[in-house]
Amino acid sequence: LSTELEVLPKLALLAAAFITYLSSAPEDERREFLRQWQSVVGVDKFDLRQFLSTESEQLTWKSEGLPSDDLSMENALVILQLQDIPVGSSLRPFLVDPSMRATEWL
Repeated sequence: LSTELEVLPKLALLAAAFITYLSSAPEDERREFLRQWQSVVGVDKFDLRQFLSTESEQLTWKSEGLPSDDLSMENALVILQLQDIPVGSSLRPFLVDPSMRATEWL
């Protein structure tokens, strides 16, 4: 438990950095930057999906039609994290969805 508490701020930093800087990046770029950031903060393994959601939530999203690939799930997490921002805020996700899969899920 003490190890988990020690690494928690580092994982939170990685999650915040991902949402802030990588939400619009392609999948390969996301992986590369996360790998570099993990090395800098001293974290061996980081899974955004596991950190910001539960398996139950992910199964619900899949049952609602969201594809189960990493990119779709990570994008869903970003959208859900940003939905709690006050309406007057200028930070809103811009959704480019040529396949209409995310739009249908929303």
